[in-house]
Amino acid sequence: MLDASNPLAFEQEGCPPGLVTGHSDSGGEQVQRWLAQARVVKWFNTVGYMQMVDPDFGDQQPDLLICGNDADAKAIAGLLARDLGWPTPIDLGGLTASRYLEPMGMVWIKHLFDNGFNGNHAFELLRK
Repeated sequence: MLDASNPLAFEQEGCPPGLVTGHSDSGGEQVQRWLAQARVVKWFNTVGYMQMVDPDFGDQQPDLLICGNDADAKAIAGLLARDLGWPTPIDLGGLTASRYLEPMGMVWIKHLFDNGFNGNHAFELLRK
């Protein structure tokens, strides 16, 4: 099961949402509990829908961060991501890493709200 969600709490109209969960739980972990037999992979929650297929940032290449408890499911997600035009995803480990990815998704959403709802931004992990 590919989970691109963020557990959002909309409290004030026109303001960026907050997260319903955090620190000790995540939306990704909740999905796993709801679908106990599924092999949940958190992905695409730190990028907007307009960049999910063939992300074009000129000379720059965004990174896709994933996590999940099943190595085979993450490998399949990685193949699909490459088919969609992304580089090999960065695997953050088990599904508890959703606790980090979902707040990172909020950074993406905050930037969206602050920049006229232009969703043409993504994250890149720089390496030296």
